[in-house]
Amino acid sequence: MKIGVIGLGMVGETIMHALQFYHHNVVGYDKYKPSSTFEDTLSAEVLFIALPTPPKDGRLDTSILLSVISDLQDHDYSGIVVLKSTISLDSWKALSKLNLRLVYCPEFLHEKQRLQDFVKPHVVVIAGPREDVDVVLRNVFYWLDPETSIQYLDPLTAIMTKLVMNAYASTKISFANEIKRICDDFDIDPRPVMQTLVLEGRAAAAYTDPMKGAF
Repeated sequence: MKIGVIGLGMVGETIMHALQFYHHNVVGYDKYKPSSTFEDTLSAEVLFIALPTPPKDGRLDTSILLSVISDLQDHDYSGIVVLKSTISLDSWKALSKLNLRLVYCPEFLHEKQRLQDFVKPHVVVIAGPREDVDVVLRNVFYWLDPETSIQYLDPLTAIMTKLVMNAYASTKISFANEIKRICDDFDIDPRPVMQTLVLEGRAAAAYTDPMKGAF
């Protein structure tokens, strides 16, 4: 199967490398990196979109994403578009009006182990027309362990799930940062404090490192 990836940042590069490993024919496009052309991606049967949606004035800026998605419609792209970007709930209204086969499958990657997270995820959240979802799972992610939890959700629920995951992670990291600030004021090493939280079972180690710094 020929697969395209638009956006070759951390997420896009991870997708591209992983899918190449599993013997897919993968082409990538990024405006700021040497890669294939945008036109090359239009021949892909499944096209992953991993474009940035940075915060702006307290909201997610989806302008880059919406621009590329509109270009796909202008080119009459007929394949399946798998959105990996973080998007807002209200942006789905604009996306759903386009004449494209949209599937939303948010990423839950930790930067230091992103390839492992992508190849062996704890859970896959996916939303869209069931026939297109089935094509993506069967033909793209065929290597997934049968025990992998698959969450078939409607698009708005999937988007909300991704936003909540991000917010929860940020809350935990912020808590660890605040504990370090208080400990610093009293010349206390915050690491054993937070480690005890982990050992007792109240917190996960991935989000309690007080030396990690702000997210």
